[in-house]
Amino acid sequence: MSIIDTKPYQVTRNLADNPTFRQKICRLGTAGETLHLFASGIDDRQVLPPGEAKSISRETTFGEDTRDHSFLEATLWVQSEKVGADLREKGKQARCVTLRACHEINILS
Repeated sequence: MSIIDTKPYQVTRNLADNPTFRQKICRLGTAGETLHLFASGIDDRQVLPPGEAKSISRETTFGEDTRDHSFLEATLWVQSEKVGADLREKGKQARCVTLRACHEINILS
């Protein structure tokens, strides 16, 4: 079985245990050694606390699906006003705005 044929959660362990892979990694120098250590579960880097938040967001989950464009537009307007107020309060500006819309998919068998 090749490494590609394995399940995703097995890949890291297979890489660490595979002698051929280790030989190929040795050819990559320092980066290869680092990759091999990570694949072996060895990582001595210091864990740092999270820094300042880089995003401001608002999220709403509706009780039921809707196609009411006026309702959706009003909801989006209120959320954007709240995000804008947060940005102004923190003295920040936005570089990117992302709108994410999701809906539940029911699969019947």
